[in-house]
Amino acid sequence: MRRILPALYLVIFSCILLSLLYMLPLEMIDFGSSVKYTILFSSNIFFSRSIGYFTSNVDSWPLIHTWSLSLEEQFYFVFPIFMIFMARRGAPLIFVLAVSSAFSFALAEWASRTHPAFNFYLLPTRAWELGVGAIVALSPLDRLRLPRGVCEAASVAGLSAIALTVTLIDHNFPFPGVFALGPVIGAALLIQFAHEETLCGRLLSFDPVVRVGLLSYSAYLWHQPLFAFARLVLPRSPSWELLLLLSAAAFCLAYFSWRYVELPCRDRRRAPARQVALGVCAAGLALFGVGVAIDGLNGLPGRYSPNITAVAAEGGYRIPRAAECYGDAYHFIEPSRACDYHPERPARIAIWGDSHSASIAGALADRLDEEGASLKQFSFSACPPFPGVHFLEAKNSLCISYNKQVFSYIRAHRELETIILYARWPVYMDGYGYDNGEGGRVDGGRYLLALPSTRGREFAEDPGRVEAVGAILRADIEELLSLGRRVVLVYPTPEMGRAIPRSVARRKLVGGEDAISVSYKFFQDRTFTFRDQIDRLPDSWNLLRVRAGSAFCNASLDRCIGEIGDKPLYFDDNHLNARGASLLARLIVEEMKRKGWL
Repeated sequence: MRRILPALYLVIFSCILLSLLYMLPLEMIDFGSSVKYTILFSSNIFFSRSIGYFTSNVDSWPLIHTWSLSLEEQFYFVFPIFMIFMARRGAPLIFVLAVSSAFSFALAEWASRTHPAFNFYLLPTRAWELGVGAIVALSPLDRLRLPRGVCEAASVAGLSAIALTVTLIDHNFPFPGVFALGPVIGAALLIQFAHEETLCGRLLSFDPVVRVGLLSYSAYLWHQPLFAFARLVLPRSPSWELLLLLSAAAFCLAYFSWRYVELPCRDRRRAPARQVALGVCAAGLALFGVGVAIDGLNGLPGRYSPNITAVAAEGGYRIPRAAECYGDAYHFIEPSRACDYHPERPARIAIWGDSHSASIAGALADRLDEEGASLKQFSFSACPPFPGVHFLEAKNSLCISYNKQVFSYIRAHRELETIILYARWPVYMDGYGYDNGEGGRVDGGRYLLALPSTRGREFAEDPGRVEAVGAILRADIEELLSLGRRVVLVYPTPEMGRAIPRSVARRKLVGGEDAISVSYKFFQDRTFTFRDQIDRLPDSWNLLRVRAGSAFCNASLDRCIGEIGDKPLYFDDNHLNARGASLLARLIVEEMKRKGWL
């Protein structure tokens, strides 16, 4: 309590002050909730529930790093109770720890591919990492006089395992699970064998390294708020040079909080236990109350003009009829129960795709209704209409089943004459993350990469993957055409690299850059792989290609817009809102009318 809580509460208080100056109302609501859960040491539970496919800019959440502190405190609460319970039944403690940790590790390895948010944030799949530390603490090895050579080799192996993990493992790897063994076992080896006579022991005893260790807790607390508020304030993603400066600033603040908060509170002569306990309880209750107030007052929208508040609120836009028409990563709407937007007339047109198709379905249905046509919707999150592929991440396995069911449904229902295909195509061809070259960057791995259904995960690195997936996509479309269906292939819309409503609102708040857009060259580069593959598909009277970029881009000006007159066209960095969907829906319907299909 003396070390953990005072410094933590200082950081939370500082974040509250900065949030009042720089956070928009929707951001404040999430922040207020994170304050409450951090005070209760359950922020990991809050973040696991709050972060999903449509959650953008989580790296600008100032307290997101406290998930690990919450998880650690939960372990320290549960662990003694569990061990006392087992000890009273005569169970050998190391054996119990080993079995429990092995079970937790097996659960983590399974969940890393099926339930990544649960796996990353919650105790059941993280307990094994702390359990290994407990095994080291109870191990009799430190009472044995092992040869120095054994200790030297083991400690070097441990340090090497940590270094290799830091160097080689990135967000493309499911984590934690088998890939977390390196740092966990490496740390255990260092703790157990790196005594003062070994090379690693002397290295870790080096005075600057020891001083970094003294400041490590406070530096951990300060670094994420500094990074987060830099991302909130600046119109562009921070450069690596700025992040290095902020890291140095984190250590400066860490020294301040260590010297003037941690040390005094840990000095039992200067800070009696009763005094510290009362102060910590009062501060915790006050901060919790502030979090409740921020959340209850809807993020304090009165801090800004109604115009700014209204624009910022568009970040909370949700796809219409999502609950009944649109599946997510863990369930889908069966094709037989798919939404008919105007059931009073038979649906002869269907849209099929991922969340991008869901984002325009309502607007498209309205446009088609004006032409006397009805729309059926087949949409499933992170699931492009490729029946012949699976994905690098195992949790997308439901997509395979869904696409097969949709294809079978289309084959069996000949009244569906026209099939509109629309998805976030570049993600499945090239990967999730990208940098627009103008300060807009979306971090992410390659977990949504499409792979031929006949090939394993290792094929993700094969240079022939793109050609193979492109051939499957063309074959799937040709099969639809062979069934006598008309196919409308909607090409990609621009990805913007930043959440548009938040960026527009912040520009209106602090001033800055012109209307938000990306270069047409970036858009062409980002979508090249998909276009290169799909343009090989032979033209056909029953195939209509709709170049979605023409609704948003001006090639001669080299710009693709994300807003019109301070009005966002997206509700995040890539999904169209009602305004943007209306533009694309109008283009699709006009092209279909030009083709004589309406």
